[in-house]
Amino acid sequence: MSLQFFSHPLHSILATGGGEIALINYIHQEPSPARFIIFGLPLFLFSPTIGQTLIHSSSSYWNGSAWTLIFEFACYIIIGLLMFVLSKFKIKKPVKIISIFYLVLVAISFFYPRPVGIPTRDIYNLFVFMVNLLSIFLGGSIVYLIKDKIYFSSKYLLIAILICILFMSLLPYCWACELSAIPLIYIILFISVKLKSPRWIKQNDISYGIYIYAWPVQSLIACYILVNAVNINVYLYIIICWLVSALIASISWFLVEKPILNKVNKTK
Repeated sequence: MSLQFFSHPLHSILATGGGEIALINYIHQEPSPARFIIFGLPLFLFSPTIGQTLIHSSSSYWNGSAWTLIFEFACYIIIGLLMFVLSKFKIKKPVKIISIFYLVLVAISFFYPRPVGIPTRDIYNLFVFMVNLLSIFLGGSIVYLIKDKIYFSSKYLLIAILICILFMSLLPYCWACELSAIPLIYIILFISVKLKSPRWIKQNDISYGIYIYAWPVQSLIACYILVNAVNINVYLYIIICWLVSALIASISWFLVEKPILNKVNKTK
């Protein structure tokens, strides 16, 4: 099985107006590489592409995974503000308030369901995405707040699996995601607790880095393979992409993520 992700080699992918142009000329095109770095990486919706690159590929986005970042950042800000307000009012059991907030968002999404796909810059579209994703985020927050009371057993695992299957089989995509958030997190935690992980994995979390860097790595490697007419098996391509993504994610973890987390933990 050969690599067939792009219908054209790189020089055709970078072609505009029926002709080919040098890569250096993309600096002056819009969206420019600078705009992509400033507005595309942290705020994907505002500049997800670079000039006319990848116009013949399955997606012109250089990092389609980055669309979640703006919503994740907003979720962290919202939960931080919410916990700050609750602490000011000296509410000792915030899990009840957050659970109510979670249920309210789930109810709102029943009237304003999130469409499948990547969000647009339309205000209504951003609203429904934020409601849906924030409710899922709060589901995780609830599990975190009751973590000391969670009991892991095969019986509860089976119940969680059945609930997820039921929701995902009968409900629309966005509602199933919201209502499955808590039982799905239980399933993931059960696996992480019951299955032993190597010490290196426990101490170093590169999973998020792989999520962020895998997309552009796959695109760049595919471009290189095709422009150089390299005959490569798709499974070998997957292995190469995984190894490169893991390497970059590890560098990001040791140079950026871990040092920042260590400083945050020291301030607590």
